[in-house]
Amino acid sequence: MLSFKETFRQKMARPLSFKASLQNSFAPVSEEEISHFTSIFCDHQLADTDYDVIQKEAGNFKSPEDYIAQSQLDVILKSITYIIWTDRIVEGYFYAKVHDGILYRLLSRLEMLLKGEERI
Repeated sequence: MLSFKETFRQKMARPLSFKASLQNSFAPVSEEEISHFTSIFCDHQLADTDYDVIQKEAGNFKSPEDYIAQSQLDVILKSITYIIWTDRIVEGYFYAKVHDGILYRLLSRLEMLLKGEERI
């Protein structure tokens, strides 16, 4: 699952020069990539649908980045679950979370926690 981190980083929105934007150098995440990530996440039973905590606590932080940087493993997994399930209801939500960098930051935090490092 962490192998997707760099794929999602490459798909994040970046300021492009006018010339680069004309060349359409930004390649969005594909449905196949989303499906593959979701399958791995769910097949390994990492999904945790008890994500009320993220909806309640997120408002206590200045930014999503601050919230992610201080989140523990269970909250990271709940946040990823929320993105996956919301995408089933709100078409394009997963793509938006890749595009705005949130999914990359969640996977980066997950990697840090698994390595035993406290902060991103």
